[in-house]
Amino acid sequence: QMEKAGKKLGMKTAVEIFADRNYEDNGNLVSRSKSNAMITDPEIAKKHVVKMVENQALNCYSGKQIPCEIDSVCLHGDGKSAVKTAKQIKEGLIKAGVILKPLNKLKKFI
Repeated sequence: QMEKAGKKLGMKTAVEIFADRNYEDNGNLVSRSKSNAMITDPEIAKKHVVKMVENQALNCYSGKQIPCEIDSVCLHGDGKSAVKTAKQIKEGLIKAGVILKPLNKLKKFI
């Protein structure tokens, strides 16, 4: 909703996905009160992110994909495996041929 509101106001927006969170079929994050809300395994998080970026779509817990533009990946840094997860995600994205850039270097912001 924030992306739509920003675009409606003529703002440049970046769309962020969460590496370590699961999504409901409506695109909302799975509530943290549910056992499947968080992705704690670095390998699963890597596959989750690479698939979303390659397909430009949210991966829902049910298997459904919701098309969306993806500019940024958020990883919660307070988890036990955050550093390992970040490294694996970066390696996975590079291996998949994704060019990593700061937001201000993306074509849509220049």
